[in-house]
Amino acid sequence: MKFVAEFGHTNMELTKIIAITSKQNDGAIKLLERVSFIKTADLENDEIEYLFVK
Repeated sequence: MKFVAEFGHTNMELTKIIAITSKQNDGAIKLLERVSFIKTADLENDEIEYLFVK
């Protein structure tokens, strides 16, 4: 996942890469935080938004 996010940022020149997951999805949350995503918002429907930070 980190390779894909870095590829999008570097090679595709994406300015923002976000991920949205359920607050109950502990595995996804741990993975996102491990690969340099930071929590940016609590959303409706019990979801969380993360932003890739290089």
